[in-house]
Amino acid sequence: MTTTAEATAAPSFIELGGRRLLMTPLKDQDYGIFERWIQDRHIDLAKRMVKDLEPEERLALLKHAYDKARRITISSPEASELMTSVEGAVKLVWLALRKEQPDVTEEMVFDWLSDEKTLEQMLDKIDGMNTAPPFRKGRRRGKGKRRRGKRR
Repeated sequence: MTTTAEATAAPSFIELGGRRLLMTPLKDQDYGIFERWIQDRHIDLAKRMVKDLEPEERLALLKHAYDKARRITISSPEASELMTSVEGAVKLVWLALRKEQPDVTEEMVFDWLSDEKTLEQMLDKIDGMNTAPPFRKGRRRGKGKRRRGKRR
């Protein structure tokens, strides 16, 4: 059964770094920030790789990197892979904490998530807060409108 907290995507308290923090569900803007971060990482990597290349090769590689980055979305394999990395987890946890604790930095979150068990717990918490609750069994879904009229 879905709880009210799940149905309303209510924030949840967590303990990190000896502090009690309020973690909020991620919003569309948070996912957009994460997506842009992944795209920027891809382009930054290409920029580091082209330093010693000839101008034509540099241009071709950068064009390819920009084209690829433009196709990276929050639901792409690159995003899924980064979400479960330490860097991605730090970014996601920070995004979930920043609204209620503006003093918390990504560096602080990185320090707090240095323990693998804590990292897994935070990823599970974010996943649970941002996953739609399942429909209850027997719930009427999209079977058309109920007819109004005379009862027989």
